[in-house]
Amino acid sequence: MEFEGNESWGYNTAFHLALDKFYGTPSKFKELVDTFHQNGIAVILDLAINHAFGRAPGIRMWMNDEDANGWGDPSTENPYFNTEPKHSYSVGAIIIINPN
Repeated sequence: MEFEGNESWGYNTAFHLALDKFYGTPSKFKELVDTFHQNGIAVILDLAINHAFGRAPGIRMWMNDEDANGWGDPSTENPYFNTEPKHSYSVGAIIIINPN
């Protein structure tokens, strides 16, 4: 999963099938996995498929991009990243509570 920044915990994915630059080049990563397999070690990759950010195609196809700059929030018509809750619990919202 490739991310738009230099660091990520996997929750701001832009391209789900692209290897993140943190893991090195695709050929070096393949070499690492092949070496593990040759030594009987399985490789399991964790994927946060329900998270996407910014330039991800699933976001861009249904986004509110009022100034046409390629950035915007998901629209309410987005079938995959709908930020309007249809139930009593929060969806895609970060709530910051100021204790002061």
